[in-house]
Amino acid sequence: LVFDLVNMEPNFTLKKRVVKERMFFDVENHLNYLDSFRSNLGISILDENLQTTDELAYSGQLSAELNTKNPFGFTVLFKEVHYGESFTIRVQRRMDAKNKAGIVAASPTLNTFYYQDYKVLPSQKEDWEKLEMNVFIDRSMDGHELKVYVYNPGKSPTYFDDMEILWYLPFEYEVIQPNRP
Repeated sequence: LVFDLVNMEPNFTLKKRVVKERMFFDVENHLNYLDSFRSNLGISILDENLQTTDELAYSGQLSAELNTKNPFGFTVLFKEVHYGESFTIRVQRRMDAKNKAGIVAASPTLNTFYYQDYKVLPSQKEDWEKLEMNVFIDRSMDGHELKVYVYNPGKSPTYFDDMEILWYLPFEYEVIQPNRP
């Protein structure tokens, strides 16, 4: 047992995660990345038809508007991820009490890898909230594709802006030997 998460006394320490790549884009510069963004790292931006609006924006003049006709946005495909790597995904979402839209991380090549658990954090701008998701690549995902995107399953429009993705190198940990009699 490497990670004993049941006992109160930890038997491991995680070292600080090291960023492999940082990606930040708002709607204005997201559109500029479509042709050349990070192709040397096996990363593709898949939003040729991203619906934008100038009605609301967290920063700049535009935001992405997700609705029933265009429920997906800020789609980033990582061609190959490896065991131990991790990701932190953050995005600004316009507040709405009925809002069910959020971040998704899934594998198009592995049907069992689909996450939509994220935290809602306060934003620095009124009427907006920050969503944050942490994804850890397990052994089953080693060598597979990972797709990250925002998704609106609802009928009302939802607005997103300023997505940030931190891609971390495989984690390092140190096992602590228990002090048992």
